[in-house]
Amino acid sequence: MNSPNKELIAKDNSMFLVIFGIWFLLVMYFDPKIISNIKPAETIWAKLTVGAFILCVDSFWLMGIYQFVISIFSRFVAKPLLKCEFITDDLPAVAILYPTKDDFKEEAALSCLNQDYPNFAFYILDDSTEQEIKSQIDN
Repeated sequence: MNSPNKELIAKDNSMFLVIFGIWFLLVMYFDPKIISNIKPAETIWAKLTVGAFILCVDSFWLMGIYQFVISIFSRFVAKPLLKCEFITDDLPAVAILYPTKDDFKEEAALSCLNQDYPNFAFYILDDSTEQEIKSQIDN
């Protein structure tokens, strides 16, 4: 049996370095500014509240930077990890299952039958209670 031709591309961790680098710069810039607003005479509860606020802001920064960098990398930098060329002689058999219960659509069943894939079997799994739908499926 022939297996697909696979060409693996090495993983690149530069995206995560960019994410954490930007996040670290933002944390180093903004956290001292927030901390400088705490007066030494403040109560412990005020200091804990500001600390919790800083942790929340830092985690929001991290998630925002993560989403932004992911979108940039997926658009401009990403490469496929796996390149496959399928050999059509030894294609495995595939079963297409269409489960239905009183909501059969003939167009959907026909679209399942009109496949480009040559080696498949199509099954309708009918739990219908209405006789009209059962006869439509039988036809």
